[in-house]
Amino acid sequence: MEESIKNLIDACRIQAIELLKEFEEYYPFAFGINENGEVVSVSIWLENDFPDTLELINSLEKALIISSKKNNFIATAICVDVFIDHNLKKQNALEIRINNTVHNSNTLYYIPYEINHDSIKLMPEYVV
Repeated sequence: MEESIKNLIDACRIQAIELLKEFEEYYPFAFGINENGEVVSVSIWLENDFPDTLELINSLEKALIISSKKNNFIATAICVDVFIDHNLKKQNALEIRINNTVHNSNTLYYIPYEINHDSIKLMPEYVV
């Protein structure tokens, strides 16, 4: 299971870096991983081109519940672009919300980052 969680975090990290390089921000997105280790993107469609982040997260959570049953996901992830207090200053970070569907547990991972021109510098991740 630990390897599956790592693969989900890696998929989120890769997708977030690509979006940050292109747009310097991103809307929340989601992935699931099945018993075979296949990482699957889970997407939704909303009528609004600029949805509220909370609305989008809530819709992704609902989509993950449905997709988990359909695709036999053993874990899911939602990645959100957030600000955190890091080393006594406000810092951009990837927030990766992991739901272990087998053990029915949730874990938050944070990966602080900095955007320097066209490159993204990731700091060490930590778990809350």
